[in-house]
Amino acid sequence: MQDNTENKISNSLAPLGSKGLVRLEKSIGLTEKILKEQNDRLFILNWDIIFEHSDFFNRFFSTFYSFSEGELIDFYKKLELGYEFTSPSIDSEPLGVGQALYGLQYNRNISWTTSLKELYSEKHSNYFDFYYIKDFTELPFDIKKQVSSHYHFEQAQFLYHQYSHEPKESLEIKNQYDKILFKKQFTNNEIITIINQYDLDYFCNESFVINLMNKIIKDIYDFNIAKFYNKIRTTHSF
Repeated sequence: MQDNTENKISNSLAPLGSKGLVRLEKSIGLTEKILKEQNDRLFILNWDIIFEHSDFFNRFFSTFYSFSEGELIDFYKKLELGYEFTSPSIDSEPLGVGQALYGLQYNRNISWTTSLKELYSEKHSNYFDFYYIKDFTELPFDIKKQVSSHYHFEQAQFLYHQYSHEPKESLEIKNQYDKILFKKQFTNNEIITIINQYDLDYFCNESFVINLMNKIIKDIYDFNIAKFYNKIRTTHSF
């Protein structure tokens, strides 16, 4: 009787064959995938997250939200203008994609009326206030053109720095830009990571912009832009 029991224990502890290991690995992989999908579905945007990351969402709304003329007047002191990328010295440190800070000047949904041009022009600023738009005829700035400028500048930096600094693979630069520009699907976890990291690089990715805008509307049943801007602090001094 004891021998039979010992045999059963011994058999239960016997190493798995190759087929058994494959089945076990597949089972573990499937379990991990299910848990990841469950965690992904659990992430829901709410007002607390929006206000906790108000700098990110202010930049996001300023760049992509379809504001009315009245809203652009009411939220004038809080909206972000953004600015164009300008290439620094070639021997400076590499910048990365997101150095052009986006905002109203990239927003394709704005009709710049006479009243808005007056408000956002240099005439309305003062000696200590540089918050104004220089040339409305150049608007909106092209986000993808900005990204292209970054890409070509960083490639030029690579050619310069590869002899005087630790080498940086040109292919890695291209892969980084391709991932940012052409990624089509974003999980909820990827979206929250981008928000947490204040990663403005993905503003040039239309799929990300659509995904995030739709998620805001879907998850926050009482979302309205006035509630956001009425609560956040004034961004600029006047």
